[in-house]
Amino acid sequence: MAEKVVIGNAELWHGDCREVLPLLKGVDAIVSDPPYGMAWDGRVTPGANGNTGGKSKHFGEKIEGDDEPFDPSPWIGFERVVLWGFQHFAARLPVGTSLVWIKRTDKAFGTFLSDADLAWMKGGHGVYCHRSFPQAMASDRLHPTQKPVDLMAWCIELAKVPKGGLVLDPYMGSGSTGIAALRMGLRFAGIEIDRRHFDVACERIENEQRQCRLAV
Repeated sequence: MAEKVVIGNAELWHGDCREVLPLLKGVDAIVSDPPYGMAWDGRVTPGANGNTGGKSKHFGEKIEGDDEPFDPSPWIGFERVVLWGFQHFAARLPVGTSLVWIKRTDKAFGTFLSDADLAWMKGGHGVYCHRSFPQAMASDRLHPTQKPVDLMAWCIELAKVPKGGLVLDPYMGSGSTGIAALRMGLRFAGIEIDRRHFDVACERIENEQRQCRLAV
């Protein structure tokens, strides 16, 4: 049985997104970083320049659902969709816009698994880039694949979510998409199956709502 928590303009669900989806109404956009099917365990993989690799802060942690191929079909029927990691499931997607997150400085190119991440956005044919550096947040990362809030805000902006619209992240993780949506004056619905990450997302979004109230 899915658990629902409402925090201001955010509706957070602990459960399987496939079971929660029929309970949601009026979703304007899907913006998410789903499990790609990499079975990643937090190991730092050597890059093209041949570094030695190692272990990240989250070494040994498993991501729920990451041990099987990702199926985007439940989400691509929505009007506005952004899905990260689409190179892992591109064969299951129609032609769309490519978003590129450049996450290394020029000097750091080739030092780790990827210099950039890719997202598929429904519609169009263009390619757009955003640059921000996760190294600055590495020691504070609360989820193995946590994305920067500014990156998710960029996605929401490009998706042209209407004023006051509802953004859904069916693989919420630690809640970065939700924080971005709330800062942009939008409503948010997030779903997370892992209890640890769900609790972290609730705490982060509660803190964000509290700061918004204080600012007002």
